[in-house]
Amino acid sequence: MLNFEKITFGKVSALVETIAFHTINDIEHIERYYLNKATDFSDNLSFLSAIQLVEVLDGKILPSAIITSLQSIQDKQEKSNKLKLIILDKILQHNDNTQIQEFWDYCSRFSLDGNRFSY
Repeated sequence: MLNFEKITFGKVSALVETIAFHTINDIEHIERYYLNKATDFSDNLSFLSAIQLVEVLDGKILPSAIITSLQSIQDKQEKSNKLKLIILDKILQHNDNTQIQEFWDYCSRFSLDGNRFSY
């Protein structure tokens, strides 16, 4: 899976933000988007990591039930916040990294109950 050892808080934040933004705007094309944009992550992630990210996203982070539940939310900011938490939670399931955990703790403040976002 992804190796976040050299990725800073800000880079993880930007990555999650980018995934959430693009997914909300064009869920069906996320894999093509990240393959096309893989070189854009050259400063943050290797090309291989970008491909691995696509593999993690493909059917694992956003199964159809989650996509359906997100589509039912009308407010774009609320949808974005929930999606970011879902993505980050799934990334955390595949990685053991203190910086990502700290970032998760920060993001979890956006959940309604103050705990990990449930879906």
